[in-house]
Amino acid sequence: MQNLFENVEITNDCHLNTGILGTRYILDTLTQYGRADLAYRLATQTTYPSWGYMIKEGATTLWERWEYMAGGGMNSHNHIMFGSVDAWFYRVLAGINLDAAAFGFRKVIIKPYVPEDLNYVSASVNTIRGLVSSSWRKEADALVLDVFYS
Repeated sequence: MQNLFENVEITNDCHLNTGILGTRYILDTLTQYGRADLAYRLATQTTYPSWGYMIKEGATTLWERWEYMAGGGMNSHNHIMFGSVDAWFYRVLAGINLDAAAFGFRKVIIKPYVPEDLNYVSASVNTIRGLVSSSWRKEADALVLDVFYS
């Protein structure tokens, strides 16, 4: 894992270098092994190659490739293959997680990751059992967490 951490943080300067298959797992893997901070830096990177670079270049959907291209080199400007980042926002930043012992959203675990430079997160998920919402905000020297589960 140390090799992965160094590869992301040092070798690639917190830029994605994972390809189609690895991108799906990189944020969750970093988080699972104690480096949610590094996953957050990857998710919020704004220089090439990154999701933030796409946004900075005017993207409203995920591109098929990390760089913007027009014409034959880019087949799709609406491609979900790099879309694992949004699920990570829900599971990690908002902290909405299934309890593995209680399938079908019978139980939900709320455990958000709170980065130092982020002041507010809010997310909701419609499940088979109803709405699950988690939001948190920083206030003075406190963290306020609001959870709703219908």
